[in-house]
Amino acid sequence: MNITGTIIELNKTKEFGNFSKRSVVVKTDDQYPQELEIDFVNKKIPLLDNFQVDSKVSIDINIRGTKWTAKDGEVKRFTALQGWRIETNKEVNASDQMPDRQVVEDLPF
Repeated sequence: MNITGTIIELNKTKEFGNFSKRSVVVKTDDQYPQELEIDFVNKKIPLLDNFQVDSKVSIDINIRGTKWTAKDGEVKRFTALQGWRIETNKEVNASDQMPDRQVVEDLPF
Protein backbone atom coordinates (compact mmCIF):
# COMPACT_ATOMS: atom_id res chain seq x y z
CA MET A 1 0.00 0.00 0.00
CA ASN A 2 1.23 3.52 -0.73
CA ILE A 3 0.57 6.84 1.00
CA THR A 4 1.44 10.24 -0.48
CA GLY A 5 1.45 13.55 1.31
CA THR A 6 3.48 16.11 3.21
CA ILE A 7 5.52 15.42 6.35
CA ILE A 8 4.14 17.50 9.21
CA GLU A 9 6.07 15.80 12.06
CA LEU A 10 9.34 13.91 12.14
CA ASN A 11 9.87 12.37 15.58
CA LYS A 12 13.05 11.22 17.29
CA THR A 13 14.04 7.56 17.47
CA LYS A 14 12.75 5.68 20.53
CA GLU A 15 14.47 2.56 21.82
CA PHE A 16 12.79 -0.31 23.64
CA GLY A 17 15.52 -2.84 24.47
CA ASN A 18 16.47 -4.53 21.17
CA PHE A 19 13.68 -2.74 19.27
CA SER A 20 13.83 0.83 17.90
CA LYS A 21 11.28 2.92 16.05
CA ARG A 22 11.00 6.39 14.58
CA SER A 23 7.66 7.79 13.48
CA VAL A 24 6.69 10.34 10.90
CA VAL A 25 3.29 12.04 10.56
CA VAL A 26 2.11 12.63 7.00
CA LYS A 27 -0.85 14.76 5.93
CA THR A 28 -2.33 13.07 2.87
CA ASP A 29 -3.14 14.78 -0.42
CA ASP A 30 -6.68 13.37 -0.50
CA GLN A 31 -9.88 15.37 -0.95
CA TYR A 32 -10.35 14.91 2.80
CA PRO A 33 -6.74 15.00 4.11
CA GLN A 34 -5.80 12.64 6.93
CA GLU A 35 -2.89 12.91 9.36
CA LEU A 36 -1.32 9.44 9.53
CA GLU A 37 1.47 8.33 11.86
CA ILE A 38 3.80 5.86 10.17
CA ASP A 39 6.48 3.93 12.07
CA PHE A 40 9.88 2.99 10.66
CA VAL A 41 11.53 0.26 12.74
CA ASN A 42 15.06 -1.04 13.31
CA LYS A 43 16.98 -1.16 9.98
CA LYS A 44 14.44 1.08 8.21
CA ILE A 45 14.97 4.08 10.54
CA PRO A 46 17.90 5.57 8.51
CA LEU A 47 15.54 5.95 5.52
CA LEU A 48 14.11 9.03 7.27
CA ASP A 49 17.49 10.80 7.62
CA ASN A 50 17.19 12.64 4.29
CA PHE A 51 13.71 14.06 4.95
CA GLN A 52 12.40 17.00 6.93
CA VAL A 53 9.10 18.66 7.83
CA ASP A 54 7.28 19.97 4.70
CA SER A 55 8.88 17.33 2.43
CA LYS A 56 6.44 15.90 -0.13
CA VAL A 57 6.77 12.13 0.11
CA SER A 58 5.49 8.80 -1.12
CA ILE A 59 5.68 6.02 1.49
CA ASP A 60 5.16 2.30 0.99
CA ILE A 61 3.60 0.75 4.09
CA ASN A 62 2.43 -2.50 5.62
CA ILE A 63 -0.50 -2.62 8.03
CA ARG A 64 0.36 -4.44 11.25
CA GLY A 65 -2.04 -5.71 13.90
CA THR A 66 -1.30 -6.87 17.45
CA LYS A 67 -3.44 -8.60 20.04
CA TRP A 68 -2.74 -7.79 23.70
CA THR A 69 -4.39 -9.22 26.80
CA ALA A 70 -4.50 -7.04 29.91
CA LYS A 71 -4.01 -8.42 33.43
CA ASP A 72 -7.78 -8.41 33.97
CA GLY A 73 -8.23 -10.59 30.87
CA GLU A 74 -9.55 -7.83 28.61
CA VAL A 75 -8.33 -8.32 25.04
CA LYS A 76 -7.27 -5.27 23.07
CA ARG A 77 -6.14 -4.99 19.47
CA PHE A 78 -3.78 -2.37 18.07
CA THR A 79 -3.20 -1.43 14.44
CA ALA A 80 -0.07 0.32 13.15
CA LEU A 81 1.19 1.57 9.80
CA GLN A 82 4.79 0.46 9.24
CA GLY A 83 6.89 2.13 6.54
CA TRP A 84 9.43 0.18 4.51
CA ARG A 85 10.26 2.65 1.72
CA ILE A 86 10.07 6.45 1.43
CA GLU A 87 10.76 8.61 -1.60
CA THR A 88 10.41 12.22 -2.58
CA ASN A 89 7.04 12.60 -4.28
CA LYS A 90 7.74 13.85 -7.78
CA GLU A 91 4.61 15.80 -8.59
CA VAL A 92 3.61 15.72 -12.24
CA ASN A 93 1.79 18.70 -13.67
CA ALA A 94 -1.24 18.02 -15.82
CA SER A 95 0.47 19.92 -18.65
CA ASP A 96 3.37 17.44 -18.51
CA GLN A 97 1.02 14.51 -18.99
CA MET A 98 -0.70 15.70 -22.15
CA PRO A 99 0.96 17.28 -25.16
CA ASP A 100 -0.36 20.60 -26.42
CA ARG A 101 -3.39 20.12 -28.67
CA GLN A 102 -4.61 22.39 -31.39
CA VAL A 103 -8.10 23.73 -31.14
CA VAL A 104 -10.19 23.12 -34.23
CA GLU A 105 -12.99 25.63 -34.60
CA ASP A 106 -14.74 24.47 -37.79
CA LEU A 107 -15.89 20.97 -37.07
CA PRO A 108 -17.61 19.00 -39.85
CA PHE A 109 -20.51 17.89 -37.65
